[in-house]
Amino acid sequence: MEFTENSAKPINSKGALIFKKMLEDKKAIHEYLKQGGKLADLKSKYRFANPLSSSRNK
Repeated sequence: MEFTENSAKPINSKGALIFKKMLEDKKAIHEYLKQGGKLADLKSKYRFANPLSSSRNK
């Protein structure tokens, strides 16, 4: 049984476009960091989410 990847399908949903952009950005960031770049240098180019704290405020 052979599996083929059919990436020629048109993307119709807005969510698919956003997900595709996220994967492209992730790949670009990974390659930049792999080459010795710093995350601080990318803050002007990409928007990063604020991390959530795992501890509760008491």
